[in-house]
Amino acid sequence: MKQKQDKKTSAASETKVYKSRAGWEDWLSKITLNHPLLAADEEIILGRQVQAMMRILETMKAEGTDTPKTKADKLTIKRGKRAKDRFILGNVLLVKKVALKFTYRTKMPIEDLFQDGLIGLNRAAEKFDPERGYKFSTYAFWWIRQSMARAIGIQEYAIRLPGQYHEVMGAVRGFIRDYEIKNNKRPSFDEIYAASGTKSKETFRVFMDRSAGVISLNQPLQSDPSRKNLIDQVAASSLKDPYEQIHNHDNLQFMQIAIENLQDPIQKAIMLNELKEVPQPLSNFCREFNVSRECIRNKKKQAQNILRHHLRYQV
Repeated sequence: MKQKQDKKTSAASETKVYKSRAGWEDWLSKITLNHPLLAADEEIILGRQVQAMMRILETMKAEGTDTPKTKADKLTIKRGKRAKDRFILGNVLLVKKVALKFTYRTKMPIEDLFQDGLIGLNRAAEKFDPERGYKFSTYAFWWIRQSMARAIGIQEYAIRLPGQYHEVMGAVRGFIRDYEIKNNKRPSFDEIYAASGTKSKETFRVFMDRSAGVISLNQPLQSDPSRKNLIDQVAASSLKDPYEQIHNHDNLQFMQIAIENLQDPIQKAIMLNELKEVPQPLSNFCREFNVSRECIRNKKKQAQNILRHHLRYQV
């Protein structure tokens, strides 16, 4: 009974989540030992079984049903699933090989690249046509590569760019690295553009701008012992804070006129009090106008919004 359960183990159950790099390597070694590479005649047989299954599934999808019509169709689907699992488990080393090639152009862990490569491998197993005469690994390589490139574009970049962007920038980074090693200096933009092979110079310039990445302005500075944020360093010194401008002598007369024009007497009294060197507590206005503290706070907030609006346009 236990042997039957082991035979029913599918690729989905074997491609489990691994917690560390060592666990991933152990899992990969176990898969490759239990599922060796397919021979050419095996690929043809298994490919035909998968294609038969896909034709039945497409017919079921067109008819809007989830169950096969006959027992023969059910058996064909079962056989096709086993064949597809055999394709996937027999080619996990190919996914690892492609993932290693992507590690130099991305910060994504190789384990994540491998998982996205398995998605492409699964799609390749469904689309592979053995009657065309080429090997499955040749066909699957493109699907695996595209799946990893798409994952990098989605997860690593805040601004999503076309798929060919990653191929171009990968070649550009390799050219810059080799150029710096050989000449001890960074190549010029025209030299990089010539090596990229792109037709439009403006398009390539956009690609180069996007390759710089995106950082948060709230990111703390590592070199600053006070741990200030980056936004504190890039703020323009020519811009003044609106609250500081209120106390500026040049704007004081304007603020007094604006306060006098307030229609609400409570708002006017509160804001005139704010201009004093020693303002009275807000509780005094509660007794003076016979209103609650919440009402006084709301009146103050409304008056500040009105004055801020006037100040913005006056400045």
